Amino acid sequence: MKYRLREVMDALEYEELLKMKQDLESGGFHLKRFLGEKLREQEKTHLEQCSNCHADLQPSSTNNLTLVFGPDDFRKKASFCGFDCLEYFLKELKEIKRR
Repeated sequence: MKYRLREVMDALEYEELLKMKQDLESGGFHLKRFLGEKLREQEKTHLEQCSNCHADLQPSSTNNLTLVFGPDDFRKKASFCGFDCLEYFLKELKEIKRR
């Protein structure tokens, strides 16, 4: 389940919010480290299904391909089970860009 930052902030207790505020006021080192670790975890993992045909991806397969695209401030990640699905995705993406 995905959550928005606002939803997460609403779910935090007062003490946790105070800790975050104090960390940010002192340079935010703990928050930066925590966020960096979470980003590295996300970048290492493949999506569980092919973005094109929705086949289950095997984590140990060498056929899996992951495409990271988009502007620096809004990156997207799509994983594919093979070159044919990646080629189809790129073809459709080009069509969308032409419109």
